[in-house]
Amino acid sequence: MPLTAVPSKDKISTHFYCGYCAEYLPRSEFSPNCNKQSCRKHNSLYDRIRADNLKKRVIEYMGGKCCRCGYQQCIAALELHHPNPVIKEMGWDKLRKRTFEFIIQHIEEQGLVLICANCHREEHYEEATLPQWVPRKSALDTLHKGQKSDTPFHGGECGTL
Repeated sequence: MPLTAVPSKDKISTHFYCGYCAEYLPRSEFSPNCNKQSCRKHNSLYDRIRADNLKKRVIEYMGGKCCRCGYQQCIAALELHHPNPVIKEMGWDKLRKRTFEFIIQHIEEQGLVLICANCHREEHYEEATLPQWVPRKSALDTLHKGQKSDTPFHGGECGTL
């Protein structure tokens, strides 16, 4: 429906106008908690663009690279790390909905560091307590060299459960 056209009375009560689609859409196309200026499709797109721009600003503020290895190729691989997981209040999934100023304040209060995904996995690997049946690095190295390993897999010989 063109912007200049006046919708019928029944359409006004059952539809909202999406500024991005430039048309009236059924109420079901809008989230119940949204501001009703854009439909679900455009609301989620806006949220993603906003979160990506916010992450770029935060990464730039924190130096733009991994504090351990210096990686800086792809921002999707850079993450915030809580050196003290006991006091971790919120992750990026919640922070991305806040303002830049709030995020910076949270980073400084919690002592967060910027770290690449690979270093982050290495950091948390030691914290994980693996069951004994999980092959350790030495057992995997032995297998890759074509030698038989003395370390049992799954509590028995390789291939058994």
